[in-house]
Amino acid sequence: MKFTRTGFAFSLVVFALFLAAGPACAKDFKSIMTSISKVGALDNGDGHEWTFRKSGDGWEVEGANFETAEVTSAGANKVSIDGFPDRWGANGIYVFSKKSGACVLDSQESATHRLEWKCSNLTHDSQEDSTPRVVSKAKPAPDNAVITEMPRPEGLGRRGRKRWRRYLKARNHKAFARGPGKRYGWSSGRSSVEKAKRAAIRRCEKKGDTCRLVSVDGGPVDQTR
Repeated sequence: MKFTRTGFAFSLVVFALFLAAGPACAKDFKSIMTSISKVGALDNGDGHEWTFRKSGDGWEVEGANFETAEVTSAGANKVSIDGFPDRWGANGIYVFSKKSGACVLDSQESATHRLEWKCSNLTHDSQEDSTPRVVSKAKPAPDNAVITEMPRPEGLGRRGRKRWRRYLKARNHKAFARGPGKRYGWSSGRSSVEKAKRAAIRRCEKKGDTCRLVSVDGGPVDQTR
């Protein structure tokens, strides 16, 4: 009887430790984002490419037509994507899983949206492997790149105003462009001012409109020059 009670008590302790540790495959949000951002463009399951990258203190994903969406944590092994056009059906919660060296993000809302990439460097304790990598680091932008009090351009819609706030908080070289009506385009995390300016204009003019820069590296653009 003594052995039985001891064995039962030991089993309870092991079970309690298992519950406290959580699922063995649990990955933290930062590890998932760091891994997926290193692979570049990924097929999202419906024939379009998505690129994940840092944006200020957070993360974003760029899809077709230079549209961007915010990526945030949605709990254990889950990420939330919000900001893509509703007609895409791409916003919502994505569940992370890993099998045989491949990482996967599956949409809970759409049967077609699925991202898969090789992630042998992603481990349970979130430690990266020691394989050397050549990483192109963006050159630091001037101190005014983090100005958050610059007046907002007139005429922006609800989504445009949200993107403007994200633009101001973003770091490294960035630019914001405006076009007719509510049209806008912005870029951040670039390695040079010229790359940021070109990307912002390209996004703004994707439907043929003529756009102009209103802010570069968080500061105003002199329109008289």
